[in-house]
Amino acid sequence: MSVRGRLAAVFVFSCLAGAAHADELLYRWEGDVLPDDPSAGWVIFNPCDEDCTPSIADGHFVLRWVGGSDIVNYHLWIAQSPDVPPAPPFWVEWSFRSNTHLTNSPSCDGSFKWHYLQIDDSVDTHGDAAISFEGGDVITGLDPSMFHTYRFETDDGNDFRVFVDGELLFGYPDNETLTGAYLQMRGQGGCGTDEVNEWDFVRYGTIGGGERIVATDPPRGFLDPKQHAGLDRFTVTFDDPNYVYIDDIAVTVSDGVAPIVIQTRRLDNGHPETVQIVLDRPLPLDSVIRFDFLENDQVTDSVIYGQAPPIPAISAWGLVATLLAILTLGTLVLRRDAAYH
Repeated sequence: MSVRGRLAAVFVFSCLAGAAHADELLYRWEGDVLPDDPSAGWVIFNPCDEDCTPSIADGHFVLRWVGGSDIVNYHLWIAQSPDVPPAPPFWVEWSFRSNTHLTNSPSCDGSFKWHYLQIDDSVDTHGDAAISFEGGDVITGLDPSMFHTYRFETDDGNDFRVFVDGELLFGYPDNETLTGAYLQMRGQGGCGTDEVNEWDFVRYGTIGGGERIVATDPPRGFLDPKQHAGLDRFTVTFDDPNYVYIDDIAVTVSDGVAPIVIQTRRLDNGHPETVQIVLDRPLPLDSVIRFDFLENDQVTDSVIYGQAPPIPAISAWGLVATLLAILTLGTLVLRRDAAYH
């Protein structure tokens, strides 16, 4: 996976950019029922034939091909003309995994299409790569064993951006003249003899203001080096659905070189409030590590790891008991000294 360059200082490392994106969630399908189930609302444009089998497994929608090529297409209306789709800023997010690697035929695996206001485009998705429809923008080096988070965003219904695990894949103005708004989820066998596509979820909504972090895993503060040795990722949970990109996070350390954020993604069967932050190396637990979350280049929240263990708090009754013990010990010492005189 490509990673943008960063600058490192001798004692403190910092990278700044971006904005957090709080989401109003308008639709969610969590891959726990077939897409054409009435509760999901997708329409089958091209069903599986004898080479393809749809199923639900472990909270994922699975398409499996045993051999041969078969295009499968599920269609979800956002708004049918003359109905008006939700106003921008608008986002769509999905999580995808495939056991098939990129080949010389980029269209033989999964793909996802969006049709919204003036925007009509798609992305080809593979187990180890993502490719823009025109083929000029590629992210490679994805782990085929993991689900990867894809996200489409537009602020105005014309300019748009597509991200993979928090990294920008492509984006530009579209300027199409369109009616209706929809999403399409596709798969096509033919890349291998046992090809498997899996979707964990599809969600969409509108973008609002920044939300607050209410929990982290592991919790903020001191991390025991024995328990957390080799820790190269953590999660943040917001008080409402939210997402954060690689460039939304500024990293500083009190000593040495800071880790670099290389991915931000959803957990497998995870919630829209939680984002996993993946680093290029383990946290330096002998330093204080600070992750600042930015919105319009302003810090909106921070996660800090590596401080010294906190001093245990003493309750009021504990303080009284401690003082009584000290007074009692003092009285015994005075009596002892008096006995020797």
